Amino acid sequence: MILSSFRLQWHRFSAALAAILMATVCAFMVPLVVQRVLDNLQRERLWLMATLILGLTGANGFFSFLAGRWSAVGAERWAREQRNTLYSHIQNASMAWHSTVSTGDLMQRCTSDVDTVRKFFSVQLVELGRAVVMMLLAVPLMLRLHAPLTVVAVLLLPVAFFYTWRFFLKVQVTF
Repeated sequence: MILSSFRLQWHRFSAALAAILMATVCAFMVPLVVQRVLDNLQRERLWLMATLILGLTGANGFFSFLAGRWSAVGAERWAREQRNTLYSHIQNASMAWHSTVSTGDLMQRCTSDVDTVRKFFSVQLVELGRAVVMMLLAVPLMLRLHAPLTVVAVLLLPVAFFYTWRFFLKVQVTF
């Protein structure tokens, strides 16, 4: 049920992922422009580089806005479809079923559970996409800048992931 109605919104989430890709490219270009300015300091072209940095930063913000908007619209439409499906299911259920099911449980399913999944689609899915895109773009860029340091950084990622996961498990018990 979740995936079938998600398919109706796939174009919005795909557009959000494309916008994340563009925002990440713009964000990664700014330090490269600054590096070019500092390496080849030409005062007569400084205004051009400053304009380019402002343009890339603006484009980053614009594409980030689009990604958030498209994912939010897709998630809200998905949630509306889920609520309508649940309402239809509850309306068509037999009276015997209604007498055995807790009203509070039904309310929980129709409000909180749908909203939790909506938040995942709206925020977490976009952030997961951003992390994947950043990783896929950063590693080749880092390899071009300094290959040995990139190898060390990539080899340390599983160690960092392990300690992050371990910390999460310990904190989860507390809360």
